[in-house]
Amino acid sequence: MRHSIVLLVCLAAVPLRADFTFAPPAPTTRSFVIAEAREAWTDGCVPRNAFVSRAGQKIDVLWNAGQAADQGCTQAVTQWSDDVPLGILPAGTYAVTFRARTQSGAVVTLGTQTLLVREATPSLRFHRSIVPGNQSTQVDITDAVDPRGFCHASATVKIDGVKVTSHVSTWGSETSPYCFIRATLPPHAPGAVDVHVDARTIQGEKSYTVVAGISYVDPSTAPDPALYERVLVPVLFEGAGDAGSRWTTDATMVYPIGAPGIFVNHDVMAPLPPHGGYLTPRSLLELYGNHPTGLLVFVPRGQEVRFGNLVRDVSRAAAQWGSEVPVVREGDMRREVELVNVPLDARYRLQLRIYGLDGVGFPVSIIADVPNVASSRGASLSGPCSAAQLPCNSKTPAYVSVDPRQMFAHLSGAGRMNLRITSSSNARKLWAFITATNNETQNVTVITPQ
Repeated sequence: MRHSIVLLVCLAAVPLRADFTFAPPAPTTRSFVIAEAREAWTDGCVPRNAFVSRAGQKIDVLWNAGQAADQGCTQAVTQWSDDVPLGILPAGTYAVTFRARTQSGAVVTLGTQTLLVREATPSLRFHRSIVPGNQSTQVDITDAVDPRGFCHASATVKIDGVKVTSHVSTWGSETSPYCFIRATLPPHAPGAVDVHVDARTIQGEKSYTVVAGISYVDPSTAPDPALYERVLVPVLFEGAGDAGSRWTTDATMVYPIGAPGIFVNHDVMAPLPPHGGYLTPRSLLELYGNHPTGLLVFVPRGQEVRFGNLVRDVSRAAAQWGSEVPVVREGDMRREVELVNVPLDARYRLQLRIYGLDGVGFPVSIIADVPNVASSRGASLSGPCSAAQLPCNSKTPAYVSVDPRQMFAHLSGAGRMNLRITSSSNARKLWAFITATNNETQNVTVITPQ
């Protein structure tokens, strides 16, 4: 989960912007949780030596002043990074408050974040663990260990102690049944709820409790990073190109049968009907239209999803099927990426595309390396949101596109170069790739970070 605080005040030893994240973003009771602070401080006396205290569901992180008031500070904006261990936590929802002590001894509250910790091995499995809070939703519940655990049973389901409508259903054959409870969850305020099940089976009475088992969300707000993973489809385009080319993007998601669908900004995308030997549901992302600068897909964490993304010139399909452009997960993002063996051959058109997954623009440096020479240039990504608006409720990533041959025209005699792209903000990560398009054949070579 991420939160940004912008303080427009002229006081010493306070942040211009403080960006807080938790790692991992969706922790369980087996995770060692780290609170990550990133961004800029108004002077050289950045906070240090954080002290962490916990009382129930409240966690307080307090940094000491960076330097004594009488020792002075460098009067320049300073990049600030700190990783604060919160440890292994029980399942539940925590309010984490971030504070810093100034040189004068005053304590400034930087903000409060919600941290959701789920059980690593819950006793129940939910076919949907994320549900809209503005409507009733049916959720299927099974015994996490025994798929027949609720066979020939009656059951009562409670959400945060309140009984909800439910019934037991059976699917499959008599020799291999699959039994589940179908519960109807009423509308509820956003947030995680505990799920409790009392079941009467032929083996006797059983009770199950899963702390923070289901999360209600507000579909009108940005998807919570603790619940959704952002996935970048770098190019989604259909249209005409140079020299009579006709480009299309085959971007496909594949996910298990019975999965509750893929979410894009909370909207469920129904799978295509199986046909032609396909045994798993598929959805074509190009149904969302053209997104030449990339599309962000919000996938519920823990949901098994696979992607394929092929860029093709259909006017020359007999000569080449297409080129694969990777679909980018959060774990693929870096503060620095390197692209190797980029051609400086005039027979190829080059396009360098750089992305920021959270939708916030930021500057980058681009360094070209050729034998015995290194040259540096700058560029800036533009995004639909500011850091103060995180998490960003947009399907559009931060983006910039440049022609590296023009940018480094003075290196044209080198034949090939390596490019290193680095984020100028320690809170922003990036991903980049290059297309080299042959001027005659229109065949595309894709160069990605390795």
